[in-house]
Amino acid sequence: MKLKDFLATKDHPHAKQGNPHVVCNALYKTGKNINYLLTPSQAIEHAQNILQKAQLILDHDLDDAAVHVWNQGDANEKLYVGLNTARKGPRRKVKKAKKKST
Repeated sequence: MKLKDFLATKDHPHAKQGNPHVVCNALYKTGKNINYLLTPSQAIEHAQNILQKAQLILDHDLDDAAVHVWNQGDANEKLYVGLNTARKGPRRKVKKAKKKST
């Protein structure tokens, strides 16, 4: 089943579960990376949230779904977990700039 069809069904389990989140001990973001620190209980809660969504994908045979983890906002220290459509191929390659000859 496709994710969009699953989400279109009435009373699907994802709607009941929502997008659970965990508050991080610390979360740091830059333009190039994200780092977060979790206490043991936060790490277990985050892992359970990820496993819950992965199990939902497997239980409903969602062939184009992926577990989505995100954070939003500059001061927000929460990690949210939900579902999204999986990428179909490899990441687009960025062309390297040519070196200028001197």
